Amino acid sequence: MTQAEFAESIGISQGTLANFTGKRASVPGADVIAKILETYPDVNIAYILTGQGEMFLPKEESPALESRVNDLEGRVTAIENKLNT
Repeated sequence: MTQAEFAESIGISQGTLANFTGKRASVPGADVIAKILETYPDVNIAYILTGQGEMFLPKEESPALESRVNDLEGRVTAIENKLNT
């Protein structure tokens, strides 16, 4: 899958996706992460935020999507608050 295809699959522009990749990458906001998890529920949120670990969760460790999104929104908000202070 290309970056353009991935961006389209989660409903963002390729330019927006480019902001989250490369040497000067920024952390995606809660809305973008929620779109990723809604489209790809087995993606490891730690991998999205840090680039570390496995890209996908093992099937037996995949929690319910709604629970993951709620947890993620709280974590991203906390990170955004720390970055803005």
